Amino acid sequence: MRQVLRFVRAHRAHWSALAILLITLITSLAGSKAIRFRVTDSLAVPWLLFVPVLSASLIGFSAASQMHDWEELSTRQLFKYRVTLLLSLLALATLVTDLAANEAGTYSGAAAIRNLVGFTGLALIGAVLLGASACWVVPLGYAAVSIVGGSSRSQVEAWAWPALTGTAAGATAQAVVVCVVGLAAAATMTERLNRATSN
Repeated sequence: MRQVLRFVRAHRAHWSALAILLITLITSLAGSKAIRFRVTDSLAVPWLLFVPVLSASLIGFSAASQMHDWEELSTRQLFKYRVTLLLSLLALATLVTDLAANEAGTYSGAAAIRNLVGFTGLALIGAVLLGASACWVVPLGYAAVSIVGGSSRSQVEAWAWPALTGTAAGATAQAVVVCVVGLAAAATMTERLNRATSN
């Protein structure tokens, strides 16, 4: 049990879980409010769309360990622990995102969860490529490109799954595939992840 707690602390998972809960509380208070951009009055993004990006970035942040030397020298197969830790944070974020979506009412809870799953995969890929502290760049960038460039007048492009508010099966499948790829990368590319984080 002590090893598990040490592993959780090394990955700062307790802080990520607390921050996810805090973000959800703020979202519940914000409700269905939208963020309007000054560039155009027609572009308004529901606050709840940003919650999956923030939660996914916190999960990506917990992919790297502060004690990476110990993990690399460990004889145990720590990728199982890492996957379990990341899936536990994703389960917590999914639960509270669903609660926040039900409070907000205007944005589909299924779409928020789908975006959380996909953005988590992107954040984990970002953690492997850029380091855990910069993992937020990939999901935030993809969300921005999807919202601005993926939707024309009345239609959303197939690749822009974060911009969809419904429960399109193709969008959900894309998000799940991205999440699986991100989990696999974070679990198996430990040395690269820790090297990118320490630089």
